[in-house]
Amino acid sequence: MLAATIMASLFQSLWIRRKTLLLYGIALAIRLAFAIPFIHDWDGFVFSESAKNLLRGETPYQTVLRNDPSIYPDSDKSMIQQWYAYPPLPLMMFTAPLAVARLMRLPLIELTEILLLKLPFIFGDLLAAWLVKKFLEDKHGNLARQAELLVLFNPLLIWVSSAWGMFDIWMANFLLLFLLALRRHHVKRAGVYLALACTTKLFPVFFLPVVAIYVFNTIADKTQRMRLAVSFVTTLTLIVAPFFLTSPRGFLNQNLLMHLQRPPQGLSIPAMYDHYADI
Repeated sequence: MLAATIMASLFQSLWIRRKTLLLYGIALAIRLAFAIPFIHDWDGFVFSESAKNLLRGETPYQTVLRNDPSIYPDSDKSMIQQWYAYPPLPLMMFTAPLAVARLMRLPLIELTEILLLKLPFIFGDLLAAWLVKKFLEDKHGNLARQAELLVLFNPLLIWVSSAWGMFDIWMANFLLLFLLALRRHHVKRAGVYLALACTTKLFPVFFLPVVAIYVFNTIADKTQRMRLAVSFVTTLTLIVAPFFLTSPRGFLNQNLLMHLQRPPQGLSIPAMYDHYADI
């Protein structure tokens, strides 16, 4: 009887949300259609090799120090500028589906592998749509719905996550989760989400002073601020330490040194100067 009641309640809930579920299903189908035939030729290769190496116990920060320079497509660039040059969390994300497939002994062909690498980023898009709606719905109900649809069917987001196979959306997701947690006074959770954002890509690190000012103005209680800081540092350490300790030089090369030397684009210091000059 209890099981029947639970099932009835579940079906009723799904029926009420049928339009939303249909829209998310369509958005997922579009992304899957782009995911299988397309992938960035070099980034896809780097992510695939990095995932396979990690399953064998070697991080990309170790790989970059032993790679044969002849594998790199641009001979005028240093090899460290062309391998995996991001914090560890995306690596863990796109390796996880391959690890599950291996545990289940599923046969992997190239197209299946490409899809598995991209799955976390595709579902990151769908989560972003829901988070944007949650972030706006308290004060801007109609705008929240429009923003949700804009994320679900945004051609740029679809291309970046599904065709190219990049993970930038998760940086935005963790920052939204951080802000939502602060709004609900879940300070420990907020610290965890902020650390996850910083271990996805380095952009949030540049704006930590601004975030610190925001936290200081939002949270009056010193104890609560300390709890947020402790959860942030603890989460950051747990994610970074295993990768840093296995290859300190490779980790620093790929997360810091190469970005200081890059041409004026991306995360380089010259690029940041150009961005602020434009502002």
